[in-house]
Amino acid sequence: MPENVEKLVTVIFSFFGGVGVIGLLIFLFPEKVQIWSSYGWKFLKVIFKGAEKKYIACDIQGHINDYNNIINKKVRAYEPVGVQIKWIEKANVESFFKDGVLLIRMRKSDDQSKNFVAATMVFLSQVMLRKGKRYISSTQKRSIDLFVAKRLFEEEKPEVLEYFVENFLVPNTNSSKQVADYFDKYSVIDKAGLFFPILIQELTFLGSKVFGQRKDSLIISEVKGLIDFLKNYSERELGAKIPNCFNGRYCHFGVVIIARAVNVDSGKIALFVKYLSKIINVGIENIYMIGPDEERAVKLIENVCRWVEKERGFQQYQSIKYSPHIKFNGKRVKVDNLMILVRKKNTRYHYDSESN
Repeated sequence: MPENVEKLVTVIFSFFGGVGVIGLLIFLFPEKVQIWSSYGWKFLKVIFKGAEKKYIACDIQGHINDYNNIINKKVRAYEPVGVQIKWIEKANVESFFKDGVLLIRMRKSDDQSKNFVAATMVFLSQVMLRKGKRYISSTQKRSIDLFVAKRLFEEEKPEVLEYFVENFLVPNTNSSKQVADYFDKYSVIDKAGLFFPILIQELTFLGSKVFGQRKDSLIISEVKGLIDFLKNYSERELGAKIPNCFNGRYCHFGVVIIARAVNVDSGKIALFVKYLSKIINVGIENIYMIGPDEERAVKLIENVCRWVEKERGFQQYQSIKYSPHIKFNGKRVKVDNLMILVRKKNTRYHYDSESN
């Protein structure tokens, strides 16, 4: 728990006692409440018959909502949606949105791994990239859902991974080479820490900017190119010079690394102004500034961002700290990075068949 929160807990405890602390924790960490409550229902299931269903539902809801919160911190405009499980006797799974929550009606299995994985896959199919999925291919949709599910299970529920791999991942990758290829590319992109902050972020932007007469084949092809671009970028050796801008018909972004010691030591933004002006002039709308999460580099990144905001009509949109594994001498090395996304204020939209 952050130090400032600990201090606040201490103050509230001194005034209100345990009840105040519980109320504070519920307010600060609502995504954790269902996980904690599931433990209580798990204990009570040996006494009350209905407690088992409550335990299973709270366990699923709590972990999905918790990971939703994690994604929301990495992807702006993600628009997280809560999940609620309702048990029914018939086998067919139903899902629909109600009051801002995805309600999933499903039959309870005695195997909690089956319950957890089935509910998660339904949830991701409905919520992940809700707008962007209108424009991408079925294999792109399926592969993204599978990859996000794998990441969710790894972080929230490792004990269900084996069931997921055997019953969802392997059957899907075996039956579709495209799904398998996409999944492999996401794994490479994720090693470099770019899956959520850039790939899913750009697909989220895409879902919000394409309207009217869609050119599905063009969009699908562009998304494939976007994935290939980020995969190649994620495989680069530290310091290697490769293309760092993707300027398509719908997606226009660049990745600017501010890490070389000579640049950081100088502290001068002039080294970056000329290049940034060049890529902005050709239509780049989103610029991901990346550098080491250490004082001098962070200060330089922030100064560069301020220049882009003041002089070129951009605004700071997202700032995250992350720990990618980058390639150095053929091996992956973990580093601590800062990424700041600056976004053009007036982005392009595509309303009709003649929009460019």
